[in-house]
Amino acid sequence: MRSFVTMSLALVLWLSLASCTATGQSTRTGDKVPLDHSDFDQWRAVSNEQFTRDGDFLIYSLNPQEGDGEVVVRNLRTNRENSIARGQRFQVNHSGTHLVMFLANPYAEERQARIDGKRLRDVFTDTLAVYSLATAELEKIGEVTSFKMPDENGDWLAYRFERNDRSAASSDSKDASEGESESGEASQEPNTDEADEDAEASPETTKNDLVLRDLRTGEERVFPWVDDYFFSEGGERLVMLTLEQDTLSTAGIHVLELESGELFTVSEGLKNYRGITMTADGSQIAFIAQQPEPETETENGEDAEENSTADDDTPEYYGLWFVAAGSTEAQHIADENSSWLAESWMINEHSSPSFSEDGRRLFFGTAPEPMRRDRSVEAIDMAEVDIWHWQDERLQSQQLVQLRNDQRQTFRAVYHIADDRFLQLEDRSLENISVPDRGNAPFAMGAQNRHYLYLTQWDGFPARTDLFVVDIETGERSLFAEGIKAASQTSPDGRYFIWYDYADQNWYTYEFETGRSTNLTGHLDVAFFNELHDAPSDPNPYGIEGWTEGDARVIIRDRFDLWVFDPAQEGSGHRLTGGYGRENQVTLRSFAEDREARHLPSDEIFLSAFFDVDKSSGFYTAKLEESNPNQLWRGDFRTFTPVKAADAERWMVRKSTFQQYQDVYLTDRRFRNFQRVTHANPQQDQYLWGDVELFHFTSLDGERLEGLLYTPEDFDPDKEYPMIVYFYERTSNRLHWYRPPAPSASTITPAFYTSRGYIVAMPDIVYTIGNPGRSAENAVIGMTLHLLDRGFVDADRIGLQGQSWGGYQIAHIITRTDMFAAAMAGAPVSNMISAYGGIRWASGLNRQFQYEKTQSRIGGTLWEKPTYYIENSPIFFANRVRTPLLMMHNDEDGAVPWYQGIEFFTALKRLNQPVWMLNYNGEAHNLRERVNRKDLSRRMQQFFDHYLMDAPMPVWMRYGVPAIEKGLHQGFELTD
Repeated sequence: MRSFVTMSLALVLWLSLASCTATGQSTRTGDKVPLDHSDFDQWRAVSNEQFTRDGDFLIYSLNPQEGDGEVVVRNLRTNRENSIARGQRFQVNHSGTHLVMFLANPYAEERQARIDGKRLRDVFTDTLAVYSLATAELEKIGEVTSFKMPDENGDWLAYRFERNDRSAASSDSKDASEGESESGEASQEPNTDEADEDAEASPETTKNDLVLRDLRTGEERVFPWVDDYFFSEGGERLVMLTLEQDTLSTAGIHVLELESGELFTVSEGLKNYRGITMTADGSQIAFIAQQPEPETETENGEDAEENSTADDDTPEYYGLWFVAAGSTEAQHIADENSSWLAESWMINEHSSPSFSEDGRRLFFGTAPEPMRRDRSVEAIDMAEVDIWHWQDERLQSQQLVQLRNDQRQTFRAVYHIADDRFLQLEDRSLENISVPDRGNAPFAMGAQNRHYLYLTQWDGFPARTDLFVVDIETGERSLFAEGIKAASQTSPDGRYFIWYDYADQNWYTYEFETGRSTNLTGHLDVAFFNELHDAPSDPNPYGIEGWTEGDARVIIRDRFDLWVFDPAQEGSGHRLTGGYGRENQVTLRSFAEDREARHLPSDEIFLSAFFDVDKSSGFYTAKLEESNPNQLWRGDFRTFTPVKAADAERWMVRKSTFQQYQDVYLTDRRFRNFQRVTHANPQQDQYLWGDVELFHFTSLDGERLEGLLYTPEDFDPDKEYPMIVYFYERTSNRLHWYRPPAPSASTITPAFYTSRGYIVAMPDIVYTIGNPGRSAENAVIGMTLHLLDRGFVDADRIGLQGQSWGGYQIAHIITRTDMFAAAMAGAPVSNMISAYGGIRWASGLNRQFQYEKTQSRIGGTLWEKPTYYIENSPIFFANRVRTPLLMMHNDEDGAVPWYQGIEFFTALKRLNQPVWMLNYNGEAHNLRERVNRKDLSRRMQQFFDHYLMDAPMPVWMRYGVPAIEKGLHQGFELTD
């Protein structure tokens, strides 16, 4: 038999040379053609779009899925565009005069290097590009590894070389890194296609030169052996960390006053400088570092440090250093010997210090010394064993996932600068505090949940917690709430703590100064939690919209409207949107005119709108007092948050439909006109695409639901089409979502299949507790029967596709009906009994909470509701399956253990039922590697084409790909 298969395979491979990819539709509509997998790379995405502060330029990245991208600069005054080929990771300086970025290596060259087995870092170096927005001049500088500019100053640029064979240079050297400059008129596109090896720095550089450029004049200053560097926020100072380099350089921290050019050293000669931080103006600096070991020699003259027999688990002790305002020298202010620090505690090297915004406090991390290995037992005599204890707060699997975080856990302490006083704020009994008002507030809210974590195994999240009020000046703690399950935050100015209590589903505030608590929502007959929640867990709140200045008002969301409350007054709430949202079934949410603002405006507020009835979008304004909002615009689009230029009345917004990519449009503050300024995918006009409509249907149990129907271009309702049904939970809100054709991580792309002659349908599903499988069955079959009644679906050519929770539902449905001709299920749970006690390996969490409280919706334990677990487990009804099934389940799936796929596969294999399972080695729940996504997309298409379009079977479906042939061929060739 094996020789017959091999001979047949050879014949198939020969015949396939004359055969194109299977599609049931080679027809054209006009000059348009169906999409194919080779077309995906053409689709480009706009990202990181931003105005210069004056609104004169729009800058964005334009990148294909695979290949060379570009940075596009559009002059909005002249409507001229320049493009910088292969530009990436760009930044605009604060004043909007220069654009700085890296130039990616040519994609084709990187690909060839990989094919040749070379490491990219051995072949390529990074190239920096500096572009003048005024002149369109582009300068390229080779071998640059990083660059920085001040957040609020546009005058300075610093960039750092990393070179291997350069001689040391004086720090007074000028123009050490001038690159080849290419210039042209503002209307011309800079030429960036020539080889970047022309972008050479002067040989008068060291390996780690830092170059500081004054962007106003072009003058440069070079500092050798710089390891890291930081600008103050306003560009007053540049702080540099230098490397120790034999006699050429000593490790140290140096400060350059940018305007005066004065350079001074604040610390020198310490080891392992880390966590350098400064206040916004750079006047105060802090860092951690180690004291150098004393230089001693043994009797034979050898270095004692080299011959040290110290244990390899001896703690690495660090100290905390501080540079006061006006000082030019760092002071050593804390280490493991400090009297205020608990015994056997130390400064945590993994936690960077930080200043409060007002500069009066320095926060930093401490930690207990790590446990040392038991030296009474040799390492080779210690077993590698995980001990699962029944009283562990977290399962061993979760502890192992979080091991690195546990090893680096830090406990916050504070240095009160004016008083020269230290306080330990966090410790084992209170591990998490939040200091509001950017560290300025006198009080903080502390949370401790470690002793409740064991409950999450079955209760899920959020975990219960004890809440404390912490006085930042004294460290005094007051227990505020015990064992509460809450969603919480502190107000921006630090006056209030606000939380949603899952127990009574109300919002509360706590005023730090008075100690008074207020129930904000208890007097209102309004749900401030998810009204569509259909799981046995407590519903989540819709959340906080924001606060006005001075924490005077807090705005809270319900499903549709926004409510304004005085945080200190019970019974104060009124609807900012006047009830317009609920009355019209439109969800209203605010967006900021000033993206950097901490508070909502106290007068006019901008609102985005989503209309539930037709999935259209809109923009409104509203006043803080109760009134109906004022509609500015409404359209049949999906819209993204509008963005305003910081210092100009120029706005942009992205919007999309199923057929139209989310390009960028210019508009005004009243959204009266829209001018499209990007056109990412003009090639789409060459391809068949399709259309989408919102429709209603009734499930088998009488629920009126919504769904999306995607149809081919030139759809004829009098013809019958093959159909694929995709579902998860609710998807109808995606009516105007654009999804580009691309290799799939796990699910189908509607436009790809409509382009090839399929109908794609997506039903919403609502669930009955205890019967998730039956709920999905009622919705999916009910929708399918509804569409069959409309007459354009071929009853013999209907497929199912879904991933994860969708994959589970498919596995259930095909045990209940044989009305579907084929099904593709990604990562399905097939056995709720074995899955119930399983592990989500990505997090280490046990899966019990998922079945009792969340998505799986059983609503009880395995021993309380055993029949529910059986009835909702496809594995127990595998003998009923008559539908050919393709599964994907990967061996490093961190969400659904892949043995779930194996159980179902082996059951169907024994039953001689057509079934295939794709296991992408080393892959996750959803595919990460593009090569694997390409592979999955092609196999899914071939699978559905065979069963729904009568296309020939490919080799991999007819014969499989034995392990001995793995990596030698893909089996895509068609067999008849």
